[in-house]
Amino acid sequence: DSERDVEEVDKAEELLRRRRHRRLAKPKFLCWTVGSKGIATGLFTAVFVALLLFFAALFQWAEADAETARNIEFVDLMRRVKKQLDSELYAELLDNIGADDVRGTEKFVSFANGGWQSFTAQSYFSSYYYSFTLATTIGYGEIVTYTPAGKILTMICILIALPFAVITYTRVADLLSSMTMKLLLKQSQEFKAVLKKYDTDQSGTLDHDELKLGFKDLGMPLSD
Repeated sequence: DSERDVEEVDKAEELLRRRRHRRLAKPKFLCWTVGSKGIATGLFTAVFVALLLFFAALFQWAEADAETARNIEFVDLMRRVKKQLDSELYAELLDNIGADDVRGTEKFVSFANGGWQSFTAQSYFSSYYYSFTLATTIGYGEIVTYTPAGKILTMICILIALPFAVITYTRVADLLSSMTMKLLLKQSQEFKAVLKKYDTDQSGTLDHDELKLGFKDLGMPLSD
């Protein structure tokens, strides 16, 4: 009986030690399920999208008037050039310029009703697209800013939006990984047995140490 009591005490002490280690090494709020990960990922994604919408509006404000002025000058210039060239050569020139001789460029403005307007669906989408290429460091280069305010906003957008993009992508990847693992292991009787064996606190999740032991039992040891 005394040996049995000692064994039970040792098991209880070991259980308390593991639970204490879990609390110190991994706070409980970090042991998220897929559901809570999905909520957190959705929130970060929403903030990221809202941030890009905000910068898109700023780019519209900074660049629209300047682009409109350039378009007026460009259309007037092309009207004068057209008089000096034959139609075939003029068409070839337009192809190389890559801009319409009536609409001009439509990056931060769109042409409608004989004039250029900002904050339309088309121009706002272009501004949002520009913000997205900055935040994701794609930088295609077909949309650029020309004004000093636009260039400053470009630098600020990269500094602020890029970290949010990294965090959002990391969380999305982590969520997809968790969902994939859950789907793959959902019907695995071996995994269920390992979960039941090492999930000592009945939380339905395994901490890092428990997960290592579980995968070791499955013949897939994890490195530290």
